[in-house]
Amino acid sequence: MPQRFELYIIRWQFRACNDYRPCIILDPPDRSTANIMLVSSAITLRHPLFDFLIRVDHPDFKATGLTRQSYALGDEIHAVSLAFLGKRLGRMECDMAREFEQWAG
Repeated sequence: MPQRFELYIIRWQFRACNDYRPCIILDPPDRSTANIMLVSSAITLRHPLFDFLIRVDHPDFKATGLTRQSYALGDEIHAVSLAFLGKRLGRMECDMAREFEQWAG
């Protein structure tokens, strides 16, 4: 069962691209759905007021399972079926998890 702040792969229509991308589990999921926030590595499209930067030089970056500097899209939260979640990448841990939680409110 997915846990809060874990990162998974999901197939998602995002802008003009219907592709596999990372997402962050926001709340402990119920038996069939989870609230997620999408993750993008297109840093030039990041909006600093809305999006959470996942810095590659952060001490806790490796635990996320991401391979590039990325950001969580803060203006979109989606409820999805757990059946749509693909491979688990990793999780936000320690300071990064606290920073994300503080940012997300």
